[in-house]
Amino acid sequence: MAKLNFIQSQHPRMLSYVECRSNPVAEPAPKKALPDWLGDLAEAVMVVAAALCGATGFAFWVFIVLALV
Repeated sequence: MAKLNFIQSQHPRMLSYVECRSNPVAEPAPKKALPDWLGDLAEAVMVVAAALCGATGFAFWVFIVLALV
């Protein structure tokens, strides 16, 4: 998680305001939890299923068109 430093700044048209700057902290990325992995897996399965359904439907109509010719 990034640490936030609040710095008091001067602005020409305002008396003052607070500027928020983040300090990047070199921390390793957290490991994915089980729900994240399951979500990625479900998305991959849906993409493969959609591709197979599309290819099957396309092949079906090509077969029908070639059978009628």
